Amino acid sequence: PRLVLAYVSVGEAEDYRYYWDGPARRGAAAFLDRPNPQWPGNFAVRFWDPGWRAILFGRPGAWIDRIVQAGFDGVYLDTVDAAESWVDRGRTDAPERMADLVRDLASHARRQDPAFLVVASNPFPLLGLPGVAAALSGIVAEDHVMRGEAPARPKALKGVLAPLRESARSGIPVMLIDYPRTLAGRERYASLCASEGFLCYAGVRALDRPGTLLPRGERKEVRP
Repeated sequence: PRLVLAYVSVGEAEDYRYYWDGPARRGAAAFLDRPNPQWPGNFAVRFWDPGWRAILFGRPGAWIDRIVQAGFDGVYLDTVDAAESWVDRGRTDAPERMADLVRDLASHARRQDPAFLVVASNPFPLLGLPGVAAALSGIVAEDHVMRGEAPARPKALKGVLAPLRESARSGIPVMLIDYPRTLAGRERYASLCASEGFLCYAGVRALDRPGTLLPRGERKEVRP
């Protein structure tokens, strides 16, 4: 027995998903924005747009409803940090609008399954906003603590770890995912993870094979 989460990208649309032939037909939907040059087939979305929210939840056959009905234990929400790029483009309320989306999505799913899990990847812009902590069952910080084969510089590392520590203290499970390639890099990553007591995963960036789940350490008060 294990928990199984369904992957859902909330900040980008993907042209290989089932909904592309419906509301997003041929890329003409009003909620679609510019393509992501790093991931062909992915497009930024105006995630506050009712049309995008309707794809995710709130109408018959929506994505979250399909996931609940299929028996998944919850969702892994990716591209939550798309809110940051919208702030850079002048949409200063983007974190609040993404927080609205996450809260509403969680509430909708839990009306059908009260135990439904909502895990968010890199939700840093949302942490501390009203209702977000209650909506989240877990946080994943991906590609934030390592820079190649060494931990990030102390100032940058502190900026990442501080909100994660606060979330852990409030009872939200925290997991780190990073991509060190060498044994020495993985050992440095494992040491950092053990000092924090977070669950950590050393992934393979190509996603063509499984990575390594690192042993959980005992939380120590270590400051970078």
